[in-house]
Amino acid sequence: MTLKKKLSLGLGFLFLIIFVLAIVCSYYIGKLSQDAENILKDNYKSVVFSKNMIAALEDTRTAISSIVFNPADDQKTSDYYLKLFESGRTEFENNLKFENANITEIHESEYVATVNQGYVLYASLCLRIVKGEGGRALYFNEYQPAFEKLARAINAINDLNMQAVERKSQMAKDDSTRMLRLMAINGDFCLIIAYG
Repeated sequence: MTLKKKLSLGLGFLFLIIFVLAIVCSYYIGKLSQDAENILKDNYKSVVFSKNMIAALEDTRTAISSIVFNPADDQKTSDYYLKLFESGRTEFENNLKFENANITEIHESEYVATVNQGYVLYASLCLRIVKGEGGRALYFNEYQPAFEKLARAINAINDLNMQAVERKSQMAKDDSTRMLRLMAINGDFCLIIAYG
């Protein structure tokens, strides 16, 4: 075999090794990218939905508290709090609907069912207060406990999804460490073959 032929075979083999390493590295980088995307996708949405529900719940609470404790003689103020209540209610219901369609974790469906049930009670109490029924007794005896129970259920959804994000992030970190080791072993193996 001539020197030219040996050099051609050697260079061809090196290019083949480089090509194999490029394919392996591309595969692992794509897998890491997919893992990172999956971590953020659904769990992040649930975190956002729960934060939006808490904010909307606070808006309805502000409106209800003002209706109960500051019955306004001023029509503008009354209208403002009624609009705040309606916008908070609409925002809450929209985010709850989105969360119902975005259940990704084990036991999340139970938490969402608790929120659904709690919201039905909470909304009915709010409507009674807006209509002028019950006053302060209804507020303290029924409304306030319903509000707190609903807020705890929403926070449970948020906590569950935050824990899932942390757990999946750790898994992705472990995968990346494993992939780096595997790529280093593949690179070493290819160098040994190339120089052997």
